[in-house]
Amino acid sequence: KVVACGGSHGGFLSLHLLAQCNDLVKAAAVRNPVTNIATMYGSTDIPDWCYTETGSDFAYAQPTPDQYSKAFNMSPMAHLSKIKGHCLLLVGAADRRVPPSQSKEFYFALRERGAKVDMLWYEGHTHGLQETPKGEG
Repeated sequence: KVVACGGSHGGFLSLHLLAQCNDLVKAAAVRNPVTNIATMYGSTDIPDWCYTETGSDFAYAQPTPDQYSKAFNMSPMAHLSKIKGHCLLLVGAADRRVPPSQSKEFYFALRERGAKVDMLWYEGHTHGLQETPKGEG
């Protein structure tokens, strides 16, 4: 049995493994993962990553319908129905790089399907989940 883990783009890749290699990968623990590139274009501080990841030329204009479709199809969200293993999402509530809505969208979609999923929500934490309470750092 294999467990995949990663954060940000590594979380994106880990979720692809969980969905697309579901006979091998039995669980994934991911920190602030990209789950749906299509819904990330206008909510991230790095929109250029969305274009690069989908092989599109970067533009400040709104993506075209074809770009949205391509982005969704290249995302873990498009492969949600293939997930058999357990998914643990670790989410920084103040993340601007990969907005927390990415994890929420994935979490609720998995729950709706009856999948094994848990989400740990870290209030005040950003992309790296490295913030510590006062006096503990």
